[in-house]
Amino acid sequence: MKKAYLIVVAGTLALIGLVFIAAPGAYLAGISVSADNSELLEVLRGFGGFYLGFAAYLFLVFFRRSSIDTAIQSIVIVMSGILIGRLTGIIADGSPDPKLIASAGIELAFAIWGIVLILRTKEGKGNGAAHQSH
Repeated sequence: MKKAYLIVVAGTLALIGLVFIAAPGAYLAGISVSADNSELLEVLRGFGGFYLGFAAYLFLVFFRRSSIDTAIQSIVIVMSGILIGRLTGIIADGSPDPKLIASAGIELAFAIWGIVLILRTKEGKGNGAAHQSH
């Protein structure tokens, strides 16, 4: 289940990253934002680079079993950070485009899925230690 999680998150982030880098104007037009601001396009491309880099890290971890738990924790932290930013924006700026709400839903799902995997791992280690002591 952990490897499936890594692939789903990495694939999603890679696709988003590619869109942000290759077609930031089209992405912005899809959420009714004018793409005539070169600074805004630059910021979006920067986030695209982050998503691609993070996805590459997750794909690499896929082949290194010893790093999977750390990668899952990283996903939870990153997704939670993005959600905090989105919630701050909603409080400060009002309700965003419904497509951005959908994005927040995906980020929330990834964060919760990761937390569940982390908790299951802790429960499994706790149970294993209890069984070993008998």
